[in-house]
Amino acid sequence: MPEGHTFIRRRQLHLRDFVDEEFVMFAPLWFVRYAQIVTACDAVGFQPRIVEEARRAETVIALVSAGTGVALMPSTIQLLAMPAPTPRRLVQRLRDRCRR
Repeated sequence: MPEGHTFIRRRQLHLRDFVDEEFVMFAPLWFVRYAQIVTACDAVGFQPRIVEEARRAETVIALVSAGTGVALMPSTIQLLAMPAPTPRRLVQRLRDRCRR
């Protein structure tokens, strides 16, 4: 989340909390979880308002840091050696429908 976002004060977030947010997403052809995120949002009653798409994690992070929107990213993104926006963990995990 961008610095100063109201969600930063919250310790737990649910996907449905993002209903009014603008999203920065990885481009669908470059990120296998794109459809998974859209499907998960649909399952809790909304379609994400995607305002930007990017091919690289660094670009997504820069856009979020600039206040363009929020992003749902894997927790491994914290391993990148660059300043990142404030991460928060979702209460529910996005499930990979390919795994049983």
